[in-house]
Amino acid sequence: MNRIKSQNRFFQLALIFFFIGVIPVQSIGKKSVKISPLLDKKEIESVLKRSESLNTFLEQNQPLLPEYPIVNNLPREFIPVNPEQQIAPQLEVNTQISTREVDFDLRASAHLLRRITFGPTWEEINTAFDAGLDETLSSILEDYSLPDPPGEWIYDPFPNYDELTPEQVDSLQNAYQQQRADMRSWLVDLMMEDETNIREMMSLFWHDHFAVSAQGFNYPPAMYHYYDLMRINSLGNLKTFVKEMALDPAMLVWLDNRFNRVNNINENFARELLELFTIGVGNYSQEDIIEAARAYTGYVTNGLVTYFIPDRHDYGEKTFMGQTGYWFGDDIVDIIFEQEETARFFARKLFQWFVYYNPDDDTIEELAIILRENDYEVKPMLDALFKSELFFDEHYRGAKFRGGIHHVVAPIRQMYIEEIVPPEDHVKNVILLYFQEIFGQAILYPPDVSGWSGYRNWINTYTLPYRKIFTNSVVDGFIFDYPMGFQVDVLELAGHFPNPNDAEQLIDDMILYFYDIQPTEHTRQLLLDQLLQGLDPYNWSLTIPEAEERLKGTIKLLMRYPDFQLK
Repeated sequence: MNRIKSQNRFFQLALIFFFIGVIPVQSIGKKSVKISPLLDKKEIESVLKRSESLNTFLEQNQPLLPEYPIVNNLPREFIPVNPEQQIAPQLEVNTQISTREVDFDLRASAHLLRRITFGPTWEEINTAFDAGLDETLSSILEDYSLPDPPGEWIYDPFPNYDELTPEQVDSLQNAYQQQRADMRSWLVDLMMEDETNIREMMSLFWHDHFAVSAQGFNYPPAMYHYYDLMRINSLGNLKTFVKEMALDPAMLVWLDNRFNRVNNINENFARELLELFTIGVGNYSQEDIIEAARAYTGYVTNGLVTYFIPDRHDYGEKTFMGQTGYWFGDDIVDIIFEQEETARFFARKLFQWFVYYNPDDDTIEELAIILRENDYEVKPMLDALFKSELFFDEHYRGAKFRGGIHHVVAPIRQMYIEEIVPPEDHVKNVILLYFQEIFGQAILYPPDVSGWSGYRNWINTYTLPYRKIFTNSVVDGFIFDYPMGFQVDVLELAGHFPNPNDAEQLIDDMILYFYDIQPTEHTRQLLLDQLLQGLDPYNWSLTIPEAEERLKGTIKLLMRYPDFQLK
C-alpha cells in the first residue's frame, strides 16, 4: 500500500515540478511548506545566483569574533577545559511520573522555578506558592506573544556578493559583527526579563539540541530566524518542528544540506538528523543515512528563504528503515516518528535538561507513552512531568549543575539588578556575554553540532575560580578595578524578604532563595556568623552602620559555597 501511494505521489509531483520549476518552501514569517506561484526561467536563475553568492561569501569570509572589553587578569582566549565525562550515578528514586502527591511548599515552588526560569525572584516564588502547582503550571506553559526583534536588520536580504568592493565587504563584516552582538545581548535581556514562563528556557534547550553556531554561519538575519523558529515551536509538535528545522536556512548551511543533490549526495544533515536530532545512535543504519540524504536532495537557500530545485532532487525509489517509496524529506521524518525509540529519545533529552542526567528506563517509558498518546506534542508531556511527585523528589533537588548562561543570568535576576551600563562602544550585556564565554556556554556559539557537553564540564579547574570571581563582582560592582556597570543594592535585596531584621530568619530565607538543597547546619552557622560577626542575633538590623558590608560579605560567602553551583 505504501509503495502504491508513493508511486502515485511521485507522478503527481513530477507534473507539478514540470510546470513550476522551483519551489520556495520556507521564508520569513511562513514556517509551513507551500508550493509557490509559477517562477520563470529568469527567476530560477536569480534564485540560484543569490544562493551561490551567499555560498561564496561564506566560504571566503569567516565571521568576526565577538569583541569584549579588556579586563586585567581575565582571559582573552577561551580554551575549553573538557574533563573526561563521567556517567552520572543512578539515583534510587521511588517516586513516579504518575503520582501527584506533591507537597508544593515554598521550597518546591523555588525548585520548580529554578528549573524553568533563569533565577526566580522572591516575589515569583511566593506568587507560585500562593497560586498552587496547577495554576502556576498553566502560567509557565502558556503561549505568550513573541518578543519584538532586536532590529530591522533581521529582514535584510543578503546582498549580491559578486558586486561588492573589498571596502563594502569589510563594512558588511563589521555590520554583521554588530548585529550578532545586538542579538546576543537581546537574548540575555529576554532571559532576565522573562517572568514565570518557560519560553526562553525551552528556546535555549532547543538551541542546545538543534545546535547551530554563529561562528559557522556568517549571516545574522538567518541566525535570528533560526532562534525564532525554536521559540515558536518550543512547546509545539515535534514532528512539525523537525520538518521545519530541516528546511531552516541556518540549518541548511550549518550541516551542508545546501550542497546535497542527486548523484552527489551530502550525508551531513541526514546523519545528524538521526544521531542527534530524533532517534539516537544504534537505532539506524548507514544505509538509512544514505537514503535519508537522498530524500533531502535539492534544497538551496539565499539565507532567508529555502528553495526546492526539482532537477537537483533524487526521485529514485528509497528504502528507509524498512519502508520503500519515492520519499521526500517529510516522509523520512514521518517514518522516524513511527519508531517507538523516537519518543524515548526526546523524553530522555527533556528529562536530562529539566530533572537529572541519568534517568531510569521506567521513567523514560512513562514520558514516551505520554508523547506518543499526544501525537508528539511537547506541552502535555512537560505538564505531566512538572506535576509529578518524581520531579519534586528530594534526590533530584540540587542534582544539576548550573550551566554557564544560567550562572550569569540568575544572580542578576535574583538580586534585582535592572540597570546595566555597558562600556563605551559595546552592547548593553557585553560583560555578561564575556563571562558566558569564560564559563564555556556562549549563546549562539555552541561548540559543535552536538551542543554543549554540560554536566561536570560546567565545573572544572578553569571555570570554577572565574564563576566565584563573577559572583563577587556582582556584589562589589567591579572586577580587578574594572567597573561592571552594575551592582546589587544588598540592603534593597534584603528588604524583599519578609523579616530581614531577624538574623536567623534572614539566613534561612536566603538559603531557600539561593540554594536548591538544604545545606548542612555547619554551613548555615558559618553564614550566620559572617552576618553577625560577634553581634548577638537580637541586635542585628538593617539599620546598623555595618549592615551593608556584613550583607555583602554574607552574600559573597553564600555564593562561594558548592551549594550555589547547583540547581
